[in-house]
Amino acid sequence: MRPYAQPQNKCNAVAYLVAFLVVIYLIEAAPQNVGRNKKILDVTGVLFAYVARDSLEAGFDGFVAFHSKTILVNHYIRKYGAKVIRGDQLMFDTHASLRLIREYLGGNNGN
Repeated sequence: MRPYAQPQNKCNAVAYLVAFLVVIYLIEAAPQNVGRNKKILDVTGVLFAYVARDSLEAGFDGFVAFHSKTILVNHYIRKYGAKVIRGDQLMFDTHASLRLIREYLGGNNGN
């Protein structure tokens, strides 16, 4: 597995390119993006969108997989379009990834 480039210091996502999808290992907001005075309103959506875009650019059709805290599973399904693989293992398919990119990065590919 090889890590890919991170977005600038505004947020952090650690993900790996695997045979046919991107696996998110860690996703977290920087301190300036937590609480009432955050600089980026929905940093989780932005991070998911960057990873989704990277999956498309790598030729993985936008497929992204990740483990969720159990308490957040339904939130990720409702808000971001994640689908359950099994238990707390979730994924974004092509449709969900394109929606994330459109909504959080603008346009079809986020460029």
